[in-house]
Amino acid sequence: MLSSGYAQAEWLKNYSAAAYDVGSMQPAKAGGFYLNLNSAAKASGAKNKPLLSLLDNDGNPNWVKQITTGNYDTFYVGELANGKLLLQGSTQTTATGKTNPVWALYNVNAGTGALTQVFRKTWKGKGDDYLFFTEDNQGNLIGTGSTTTFNSAGKNDMVLTKVSASTGVPVWSKVYDYNSGDDTVVSFIPKGSNRYLLLANSEAASGSNQKILIGLIKPDGVPANGSFKVYGNNEVITASGVKAISGGNYLVFGTLQSSSTDQYPSIFVMKFNSNLVLQWAKSYSAGADESLSVSDINENSDQSLILSSNLTGMQYINIGGFPVPVGLSVHPTAIKLSANGNFVSATSYNYQASDVANWSQLPGGSYLLTGSTTPAFDPTKPKVIPNTDMLYGHFNAQLAPIWVKTFATDLHDSGSIMPYNTGYLMNASTIDTQSSNFDVVAGVLNSNGDVPGCTNIQDVTMTETTPSITENTLNWQGASAAIKKKGVVTPADVTLKVTNATVTATSVCGN
Repeated sequence: MLSSGYAQAEWLKNYSAAAYDVGSMQPAKAGGFYLNLNSAAKASGAKNKPLLSLLDNDGNPNWVKQITTGNYDTFYVGELANGKLLLQGSTQTTATGKTNPVWALYNVNAGTGALTQVFRKTWKGKGDDYLFFTEDNQGNLIGTGSTTTFNSAGKNDMVLTKVSASTGVPVWSKVYDYNSGDDTVVSFIPKGSNRYLLLANSEAASGSNQKILIGLIKPDGVPANGSFKVYGNNEVITASGVKAISGGNYLVFGTLQSSSTDQYPSIFVMKFNSNLVLQWAKSYSAGADESLSVSDINENSDQSLILSSNLTGMQYINIGGFPVPVGLSVHPTAIKLSANGNFVSATSYNYQASDVANWSQLPGGSYLLTGSTTPAFDPTKPKVIPNTDMLYGHFNAQLAPIWVKTFATDLHDSGSIMPYNTGYLMNASTIDTQSSNFDVVAGVLNSNGDVPGCTNIQDVTMTETTPSITENTLNWQGASAAIKKKGVVTPADVTLKVTNATVTATSVCGN
């Protein structure tokens, strides 16, 4: 029996339906959890079995459904605010065929797993087409994506659409192009009550440079007159996201390369006011033979800023008195800036030779760190690939660790955690590099990130170091830009077959 008021118990389970399983678990509004799996006989070239299961509060499957066109499908199902289930993803008629997006809405009987369709749609363009949907606060579905259908050179154009959640048909849809190269949507977010902010990357046809495009879209999907500008010169600028901050301002962040052959990217940050007028733009670079990437930026209560980044260098071993590179050394790095973007300080956190992890800020101002950690290569065991373990932790608002842990099996593990009730949900993958088998591990952790008595989870300590970071002012002058409409999304009905299926749940820790 499911109950949203169920007292939290901690557990971890392994979920598998085939040799290759990828997926994740999310809370269900009526209680329990929805588990998504895409299961196949091998990592590539085989048909997926997209699976949806409702788990009870202890992680046991109550029912499992397979939802498929019968072709090469990759689908994920999420729960909307009204409890309906939105399926979205892509389908191909052959393993290497053109990709078409699919979106469908179902009513669900939580007790039996019976799915009743509201709509089932696809877009059968002439090229490779992708759409990803989110729900707005009015219950509509906002879709963003890319398409090569309207581009004779096979380059990507941007797709924006607003879809009715009752029919699946676009209220409006637009395919936009700016440059002759790939144009890709980075963010499409509401701005006030009657606008959207569009941030995109726009590559030159030659691939020699890439600029960023920012502007406003009206409620009908049409660009606001004169709002779009393009930034950049001959660099490769790759925006990662845009963040709304205090005062109606916005921060755009990403990576910057001096050219397409630059192997050591730096980070850039741009601040725009509420009218999208650029206030400042700066870059932050690491030391010699080191690069930086960025996953997020957050504003503190005093309006100072923290960049969540990874600092990448090289691992070396000594052979005959000479340093020999054997792989990358990656470590999560917090870069603190003033409200004006001036560099204040930076701290890297090291556990093993390579720690690939990112922070996400929680509503109270503290941070979760999630990713993976790998020990150094052992030159005495040249055929042994070091095992990767999942790395995760809770840090306070000043990014001092409260606790840090690893989750480890005898395979390669990575994953993430998210807040749930008084603790956390874990979603992880375990990979057997010898057999190429993938499994999903998911479950519930307590407030300390533990399942009591679980030997797979261990406390660890990260060492703090101070990397060298150099700040530079970017003299980017925005040039007026105009995006061109090239087409629309033309939906069609699609047949989706729903059948009963099975998923094997094996206890890792807990119940």
